[in-house]
Amino acid sequence: MNIDNLRILVIGSPGSGKTIFAKKLANILHVPLYHLDDLYWGTNWIRVSSDKMVSILHKLCSSSSWIIDGNHFKTLEIRASYANLVIYLDIPVSLCLWRFLLRSIKRFFGEKSTLPKKIKFDKNYRPKFHIEWHLIKLIVLFKFKTKPKILDLLNNYNLNNIRLTSLGAVETYINSLSRLIR
Repeated sequence: MNIDNLRILVIGSPGSGKTIFAKKLANILHVPLYHLDDLYWGTNWIRVSSDKMVSILHKLCSSSSWIIDGNHFKTLEIRASYANLVIYLDIPVSLCLWRFLLRSIKRFFGEKSTLPKKIKFDKNYRPKFHIEWHLIKLIVLFKFKTKPKILDLLNNYNLNNIRLTSLGAVETYINSLSRLIR
């Protein structure tokens, strides 16, 4: 794989650390980074239409190099058709739930760094704490419902993929890549 033509997907359960990992990866590789949540969410948490999202992704994915982090399983096949590497953060459910809870609490107290851009910079945004049961359910069921679909898709596209199953593996990968690229 040519380092000048990297198209990398970073996927995993909510709370798996995709965004932080993707930021580190982009800094090491000097490749543009796109967060799906920034593309998907408008102000007031209004979703972009499916047609618009598909159009945005085709345009973005046709560029020469990128890293895209996020799930949005409905568009994974589009992204996978352009990607030449998928990094799957297959982190334990308990850790994903803990991280999700911490992120929710931090957001309630005003932390905006993990919010989608259009929410983060919306002057009318007011943090509120509520339990997002649908995301908790998604995290708990990810291993049983979404993971098999992801693995099937990776096999169908015969994509190069790396599966990192622990925080230690994630850190080792980042540190090794950093030393290699220097």
